Amino acid sequence: MGFLEKPFSLAELKPAIEEALEQARQQTEALAELSEPDIPSLTRREKEVYKLAIKGYSIKKIAEELDISSSTVEFHRSNILRKAGVTSIAELIARALESR
Repeated sequence: MGFLEKPFSLAELKPAIEEALEQARQQTEALAELSEPDIPSLTRREKEVYKLAIKGYSIKKIAEELDISSSTVEFHRSNILRKAGVTSIAELIARALESR
């Protein structure tokens, strides 16, 4: 996404907003594609944690969403990373993007 330098006109603002919305739409579509993990050995709960983790949810927020403890989320997250053969959620997302 680009930047508008002040002062800018309303004629410049509309295309900038449209571009930002298009980029957001593309990112949303990319995340939707990633929402189904390409790791067949994940349990149902691990898949739920995966889907929230790749959306950027914190461990605490995932725990709240799934009504489980933070330590349980950490356990599932650790299993996901181990099964995927990666060491971080960022690496997991990067690998998923590469495989698509």
